[in-house]
Amino acid sequence: MARPALRVGEMRTVSYLAVPDGVRARCRTRDSGGVLRRPSSTALTADAALAGLAMQVRRLAMAAPWASEDITMGDVLRLWIEDRAHEVRPQTMRSYLGLARWLEMMIGAVPVIDAQPPSRIRQILAEVEAGRGAGAMQKARAAIGGALGVAVEQGIIDHNPVREIRRRKRRPSMPRTLNPHQVATLRALLEEREDRVSRYVGASAYVLGWVIEIMLGSGLRINEVLALRHMDVDWKANSVTVTGTLVDDPKLGLVRQGELKAREQARTIYLPEFAMHALERARESRTRRVKESQLSPAVQGRVPDAWCYARNVRRSLRHLRESPALVDALSATGLVSSDLTPHIFRRTAATLVALSTGDLRDAQLLLGHSDKRTTMRSYAGVAFTTVTSATALDASIGRALSAGEIR
Repeated sequence: MARPALRVGEMRTVSYLAVPDGVRARCRTRDSGGVLRRPSSTALTADAALAGLAMQVRRLAMAAPWASEDITMGDVLRLWIEDRAHEVRPQTMRSYLGLARWLEMMIGAVPVIDAQPPSRIRQILAEVEAGRGAGAMQKARAAIGGALGVAVEQGIIDHNPVREIRRRKRRPSMPRTLNPHQVATLRALLEEREDRVSRYVGASAYVLGWVIEIMLGSGLRINEVLALRHMDVDWKANSVTVTGTLVDDPKLGLVRQGELKAREQARTIYLPEFAMHALERARESRTRRVKESQLSPAVQGRVPDAWCYARNVRRSLRHLRESPALVDALSATGLVSSDLTPHIFRRTAATLVALSTGDLRDAQLLLGHSDKRTTMRSYAGVAFTTVTSATALDASIGRALSAGEIR
């Protein structure tokens, strides 16, 4: 007897596959035009994956109106993830998946119609803030708002309650930065560590110091520093051209992405002497073949001609920051050792440039921010052709270098 024809909106041959993010469910169906489709849905559990798959089948078929009472927050969170998948970079999508994962565990079973009152959303956000902090609450607000926005578009609900919740104005905190004395203390400890560790690991003992000097002299993010290539350094002009960042791709491993966090942030930065010296030391630590390869990383770790993982640099910094001398130097301005993260060097560069030049716009251009308010709020208190200078940092945190000093 012949098998019945596959109807529009019917799910057939459902299968499950274990994947790193949970369980992936697949099936065969036909869309509203009668075309055979193979949709898939990934979730933490098989039941959740099946529910997401059923929602996709309904969307493809468009054969019946949405049954609002059957739609949960977990369903619309998955719809939001699908909606954003083609608009953001892979590393951003991984962040969204992690966010949706713990939100789904928290509110996934809540029917969308029960989440419509703004008071209910406010209660959910308050629970997130109490358990995970203000930063997680802001991310949860964006995700829930996006998910309910998709629900409005699909006709599940008629308005987005997140838009009706007032944003609480928080008293802005002073960005945590280092002063010149703290930078000097850090440098002294770095030199002592490098001399001690280099006996066992060679040139890679100096990577932490090189990265810190370049970050202090450029205001770049750590993965932007580690993505610099020999071809990006102009030794005659004492500048670097910043066009990419490192991304830890689950499939490809550590790769260089030829775009920054925002495309308009690509820029050329004239560096102070101490940052150029760090780049020179990094180059001289390599073989002649690697030095002459324009595509090779400007800063390399133990593995020759390979990108250096930011996590390794962070680990070295964590080992260093517990030094009593550094703890005392930090405490003078109310900082604690956990404040000493790679990002503090980016904020320090921006703050010292603004103080040295008297113009916050110089710090804004240095960091690549399109909005000066971002620089003011989070750092110091664009187009590819943008060229700015950080040479003023030599006056505040530079150090005297003897001619030809290389080690």
